[in-house]
Amino acid sequence: MKKTIQKLFGREQFLKITLPIILIIALIIIGLSSFKKPEKNLSPEQAKTQAENFINKFLMQGSGQATVKEITTEYGLYKLKVDIVSSVVDSYLTKDGKFFFPQALDINQISTSAASTTPTAPTDAAAPTDAAAPTDAAAPATN
Repeated sequence: MKKTIQKLFGREQFLKITLPIILIIALIIIGLSSFKKPEKNLSPEQAKTQAENFINKFLMQGSGQATVKEITTEYGLYKLKVDIVSSVVDSYLTKDGKFFFPQALDINQISTSAASTTPTAPTDAAAPTDAAAPTDAAAPATN
């Protein structure tokens, strides 16, 4: 046994036999792990049905009926126009149907509007006057 191990891991034998076998096994393992099944994308009709079922069952919880009026593709997602109690809301669903985004926020629009509005300083009329503040005589004594 010791001689067999020495033969396989001897310098010359290692380079000729053992190293190529280890490399082939490593390549097979890497190759098999990189070939994953592609995710199955939903058709627009399937996405519409799945979104309606999800919204009505988990988000609306019997307080109304939501329907998907329109479905398009935008940014690699399904963009849904959802009619919720007479108001239409844009929502998004991944093509595989795993993630639902009830709202998208436009970062540029929010940043621009936040930068254009400046906070106002409180006025003197809102500040309490000394007459309204309790005096030490009116305060209860503590031990």
